[in-house]
Amino acid sequence: MTLLDTLSINGRKLSEATFTADDFREWQPLEIECRPLPEVVDAALTIGDVDLGPPTSVLGDNSWRWRWNPQHAVGHYLAALRLRYADGQTRTERFPLRILPRRIDAERYEAMLSEIQQDARALVYALSGGRMGSRLEPVAPTLTLVEEYYLLVERHVAQALTLVQQLTRSPHSKLVSGQADTQLWELQRIEPAMLADMVRAPLDDVSEDVLPPLQAALRGPDRERGGPLPQSFSTRRSQPTTDLIEHRVLKQVLRVLLSRVVYVRSIAKREQTRRQQNAGLAESRSTAAVERWVAGCDKAAVKLRRALSLPWLQPVDQLGTFTQPTPLMRREPRYRRLYQLYRDLRSTPWLAFDSQLLWLPIHELPLLYEQWCTLRVVKALLPLGLVVEQSMVERADEADSTEERRWTMRLRQERPLLVLALADGAKVTVWYQRRYQPAGQSAAELGTLDPFVRIPDIALEVQRPDCPPKVLVADAKYRVAPDGGIPQDALDDAYAYRSAIGAGGSRATLGALLLFPGTQPLLTRDRVGAIPLLPKVDSALTGLLQSFLLSEVES
Repeated sequence: MTLLDTLSINGRKLSEATFTADDFREWQPLEIECRPLPEVVDAALTIGDVDLGPPTSVLGDNSWRWRWNPQHAVGHYLAALRLRYADGQTRTERFPLRILPRRIDAERYEAMLSEIQQDARALVYALSGGRMGSRLEPVAPTLTLVEEYYLLVERHVAQALTLVQQLTRSPHSKLVSGQADTQLWELQRIEPAMLADMVRAPLDDVSEDVLPPLQAALRGPDRERGGPLPQSFSTRRSQPTTDLIEHRVLKQVLRVLLSRVVYVRSIAKREQTRRQQNAGLAESRSTAAVERWVAGCDKAAVKLRRALSLPWLQPVDQLGTFTQPTPLMRREPRYRRLYQLYRDLRSTPWLAFDSQLLWLPIHELPLLYEQWCTLRVVKALLPLGLVVEQSMVERADEADSTEERRWTMRLRQERPLLVLALADGAKVTVWYQRRYQPAGQSAAELGTLDPFVRIPDIALEVQRPDCPPKVLVADAKYRVAPDGGIPQDALDDAYAYRSAIGAGGSRATLGALLLFPGTQPLLTRDRVGAIPLLPKVDSALTGLLQSFLLSEVES
C-alpha cells in the first residue's frame, strides 16, 4: 500500500474516486488528509503552482492535513506530494485534481461570451456606418459568432467553387494586341520598320534558304554565301487572354474566401483550446462540432488553393477599382452570380477576434463580466444621441491587396470609447477604467477630492454648455448577497465614488451605480444604486441611464 492509497479529499478516498463526475467546485474548501509513514521525516504538498507546504495535525491525531480553497482557479491541476526519508532519499507522489465552475457561473460564462459576440457585431454595424445611434438587435442570437462565421464561409465557398467549375468549362476571353518575338522563318513579309530595327538586333548567320535576296543584299563583298540577319523579330500580334475584369473579381473572391477560411480555422482552434482549458463547462455546442468546423476549413482551403492555381486564372491580374457590374455580368448568368457573391462578401463586416476578451478563461469571470457590462452600457447609450467620436471600432485592410475589410473592437483605457451628442446639447463621454487623480482647483478639471486615485470601470462624463462637468459612475461588481441583492461592502464602494469625484473642490457626480449579477435592484435617494445586469436581463439599463443623463435634476 502506498501513501496515496490512504489519501482522502473531503472524506473521499483518492483510491476509490474517479474524479470525473464528482469533481470539486470553485470556492469549495478542500480538506486533504493522509496517514503518515513512519520512515518519512518531511512532507510537502503542491497543487499546480500553489505550494501548501508541510502538513498540519491536531492533538490526538497524527494524520497529515492540508487545506486549500481554489477560489476562482477553475481547471485541471496536478498535485504533487513530496516526501523526504530519514536516509536522505526523496520521492514524489502525484495525483490529478479537477476544479469545476459553479453551474450558475458556467451558464453565465457561456451566455456572456455569446452576447459579447452579438454585441460586438452590432456595435461594428452601428459605429462603422452612420453617425446616428440606433436600436440594435442580434442577427442570429442562437448562434455563436464562430459558428455563424463558419456557416457563412461554408456557404460562400460552395458558391465560389461551383462558379469556378462552370467557368472552367468555357471561360470568356478577349484578343489583345501586344509585342511578341517571331522567328525569322515564320515571317510572311518584312515591314519597313523591321528593317530599321534590324541594325539594333543581335545578328546571326541564318540558313541560306531564309530570305536569300535579303541575305545577298546585306552580305559584304568578301562573302559569297549567307548573310547576317537576326534570328527573330519583335512583332505585334493579337492573342487571346482570360485577363478580364470579371475574372479579376473571381480571383479576388477566391483570395478573400481563402483568407476568411484560414481565419475561421484559427478562431475555431482557439475555441477548442478554450473548452479544453475550462473543465466542466455546460457547452452550448459540442466539441465534435468545433472539430468538424476545423476539418471543414482544412478541406475548403485545399479546394480554394487548387482553384487559384488553375492555368486559365494565372494570367489574371489584381482587381483595381470596381464598383458597378460589367455588361457581361448583367447578361451572363454565371457572371451575374459572381457579382452577387462579390457583393455579399463586401457587405459583411468581418469582425476580428483579436481581443483576449473573447478567450478569457472562466476563472476570470469577474473581468469578463466587467467588460461585458461596458459593452452593454455603450449599446444602451447609442439610441440617446449622435455619435461624435468613437475609438472602439477600427477597420484594418489586409496587406495582400485582397481588399478584405477586417474590423477590430478594443476597450481602450487611455482615450474615450465614445463621445455622444444628446438632443439637449449635452455631450456624454464614455470612459473605460478612467483614472481620476487628486484634482486641482480648476472647475473644469475632474479628479478626486481626496488624496486617492479612483478607477471606476465605466465613467460617463456629461458636459453641458456653460456648466461644470458631471460624472455618472457605473461600476461592475461580480458579487451577490445571499438574498440576491448587492453586498454591503460593494455598496460602500459606490458611496465612495459618489463622494470622491469632483472638480474645483466640489463634488461632480450625478450618481454612482453598481452593475451586478443579482436579482434585487436598489436605488437610494442620494442617487446611489445597484442594477441587476445579466444576459437577457438588462431592460432597466437604458431607461435608468436616460433618467440620469437627461434629467434636469443634478444632485
